[in-house]
Amino acid sequence: RRSSDLLANINKKDDSVIIQTIYPANTGGQPVWFYKIQDAGHTMPSKKHKVPFIARLLVGSQNKDLEATHEAWRFLQQFSK
Repeated sequence: RRSSDLLANINKKDDSVIIQTIYPANTGGQPVWFYKIQDAGHTMPSKKHKVPFIARLLVGSQNKDLEATHEAWRFLQQFSK
């Protein structure tokens, strides 16, 4: 059964929030972590790495509530080689 959570809105100035939905693994399958970013553009969320102004004009605003690369690594670490 899937579970959805609104993640902490750490940076309220970015005017966006992240909803995380976790779909558990079926028999023989793998789990899926899905992140929906509401009211932000097509950019990777990051607290540290700011999207340049010109790029924001093209792709929209950036969520600054989490580090997307850290979340990806956290997900991948649960699997063995």
